[in-house]
Amino acid sequence: MNETQTIFTVFYAIFWGLVANVQPRWKAFQWPLIFDLKQARYRVALSFMLLNICPVVFFGLIIWFLSGPKLVDSSWTGKIAFRFVCRGVIPAFAAFGFYRVWLGIIEINPKNCFYNQRQSELPEKYRGVTGEGHEIEPTVEGLGIKQNTHWKNILFGIIYIILGLLPLYYQ
Repeated sequence: MNETQTIFTVFYAIFWGLVANVQPRWKAFQWPLIFDLKQARYRVALSFMLLNICPVVFFGLIIWFLSGPKLVDSSWTGKIAFRFVCRGVIPAFAAFGFYRVWLGIIEINPKNCFYNQRQSELPEKYRGVTGEGHEIEPTVEGLGIKQNTHWKNILFGIIYIILGLLPLYYQ
């Protein structure tokens, strides 16, 4: 792996870790409930695609674009170091974009597709709070989802992903 690929890998992991920290609240991967609740099933399907498949494909694409020989120590300059940082760090910000697109899609129609409106609509065994203070099965009411912000999250998610690709065009 060359210097730029290494920088990208480190920052992508850091940013992806930040995105993963919000998942307990949303229960994006509520695998135990996919056979019991259609909302959990739809949420897991969307999450698997946008939070597993797309980021991995993006990662592979960026690693491939950033391939090339390592530099010898004597050829390092401030300009080259700046270029490595820009080409390695900026694409890593796309990790936030996948989450924003996921959130925007959730916000389009949360009640009918991804969550129940309130706890009282859930089967009794899925009501309540976990030891970490999160609902066993989140609800639209508990998450405070607002449907009128979906287009903003999708738009800024796409912008994050597109901006992540821009440095690849500048050799």
